[in-house]
Parts: sequence; C-alpha cells; structure tokens
Amino acid sequence: SSFLEFDYIHDDIINSTWADGLIVYGELNVQTPRYRLWNDTGRNFTAELSAPTVAGDTSWVVTRGNHERDEVVMGTIDNTGNDVNIQIFNSSAKTWNGLLEVSTAIPNSAYRAFDIAIEDISGDALIVYEKNTTANNQINYRIWNGTGYTDEQILNTGFTANSPSNWVMLYSRTGTDEIMLLTLNAVNDIYAVPWNGTVFDT
Repeated sequence: SSFLEFDYIHDDIINSTWADGLIVYGELNVQTPRYRLWNDTGRNFTAELSAPTVAGDTSWVVTRGNHERDEVVMGTIDNTGNDVNIQIFNSSAKTWNGLLEVSTAIPNSAYRAFDIAIEDISGDALIVYEKNTTANNQINYRIWNGTGYTDEQILNTGFTANSPSNWVMLYSRTGTDEIMLLTLNAVNDIYAVPWNGTVFDT
C-alpha cells in the first residue's frame, strides 16, 4: 500500500451507533485504485475491490464524503504521468462514475498538488489542482454539482514569484458554502484565498 484514505459514505447519517465508510488505497505496480467498504452494522470491511483505472500507481488519494448526496468524491495522483483523476462513488448503487482526468502535468507526484472540499450547504464539491510544471502563478479548479463537472476555471494566485503549486489544501467552513484555499509553490511561498460559494474572493 502506497497511500490510503478513509471517509464516511454519507456524512449526515453518522450517529453514535452507525456509520458506513469507504477506504481507498494504492498498491505497487497496480494502476487501479483499490477500495473496501466499511459495513458498520457488521463491523467489517468488504473484500478488496478495484476502482476504474488511472493508468498509473496511486501516489496520493483524497476522498470526501458528501453530506447532501449519497456519494464520495475521490481524487488520485499517479506516478506514471503525474496525472490528477477525479471520480465519483455512488454509495447506493455501489458504482463509480464521472471519471475525469483534470491534470496531466503536476510538478512532482511526491507532493499532493490537488484537493477536494464539499460546500457545507449546497453539497457541491470544489476541486482545485495544479495543471502544469511551467513557471506561472495560476491554479485551476472545477465544481462537481452532483450531475456533472463545470468547465475548468483559472485562478491567478498572486504569487510574486512565478512558480507552480506543489501543495493544495482546502478547508470548508461549517454552516456556509465558504472554503479556504491554501497553496504552497515550489519556492516555498504560501497563498490563501477564500471561496465564497460562487467565486474566489481575490
């Protein structure tokens, strides 16, 4: 296993006695992310299963359970093409769909140059990712609205030194659709900007 992450399948049905979950992880020389479902009633994991291929070993994985819809949004970075792939797990149907490769050129798969956060009111997922290795101060993003992805948008980070982002982190604010974006570039500058549910407030 190279990296794993666990999240609850449906955050709003967690209570003191019951909460199902999903764990996703990578294995050496395996180009499909592995996953298991946690059955809280039986207190056990299912047998190992495979998500759709991402054409490379999984180096990083992020899972975000949606409290408004019965789904988990998963993103991965693979070490073959330094790609970022997003896909959606429908926990009712137990199926994956919506596979989209949003980036083919993160700077280095040793760093996690993407993140996913769920808006607390709408349940929409904000997906932010680095898209190239060239010296610029841009980062890209999309929204998953439950049925599809929006067109890709570009955010100019405001870094004084042109440099690609190595790390991306998103933090949702409870009770709002606001999300804080933090990104660290290759020359160790940190940039923070809030998402207000519609746009980034630069």
